[in-house]
Amino acid sequence: MTFSVSPGKHVAIVGESGAGKSTILQLLLKLRPYQAGSVRLNEKEIKELPEDTVRHLFAVVTQHVQLFNATVMENLRLAEPNASREECMQAARNAFIHDRIEALPQGYDTVLGEWGARLSGGERQRLALARALLRNSPVFLFDEPTTGLDPLTAQAFVQAMRSILKNKTVIWITHKLDGLEVMDDILFIRDGTVCEQGTHSLLIRQKSGSTRK
Repeated sequence: MTFSVSPGKHVAIVGESGAGKSTILQLLLKLRPYQAGSVRLNEKEIKELPEDTVRHLFAVVTQHVQLFNATVMENLRLAEPNASREECMQAARNAFIHDRIEALPQGYDTVLGEWGARLSGGERQRLALARALLRNSPVFLFDEPTTGLDPLTAQAFVQAMRSILKNKTVIWITHKLDGLEVMDDILFIRDGTVCEQGTHSLLIRQKSGSTRK
């Protein structure tokens, strides 16, 4: 498999379970060693970079948001313990979750309950995005972030991500096509191989032409 992602581009990697999506994520985060091939970031081999460097380069948002039985502010500061209250609030505004937090009984000092029980699925995802924004990493990795969300909530989340991270590099790993119209490039992978690549509109045109034939 060979592909590249240019700085500031938003790229979706789409494939069914077992296609190799999780392997890509693990390789980028140095969670899986490799002997053959090459994984590079800014022309530097990932496996040669220190663990701390890799952790600062990537901010990760997954479908399983880890929220603890603590206040909203404490959950946000898990990403950046030294973040000021205003910085946390600005990250929440950017993730379109600030107003919902303010509506909670004690606002940012509200205890969320186990797994963020006070929030809906979409709200938990937006809080996770706010937390990731506090890290200000150059590359954002999304691993099936809209799984379990209804179509409207999923679409709103994708649109928010696109707007907030317009100057960041984004790799969006998913098995769903929802909201991919906003991506700069889409890679379909199967059995560890890129089988199709292009913008959403190009891939739709190709599929339509193939169907007519």
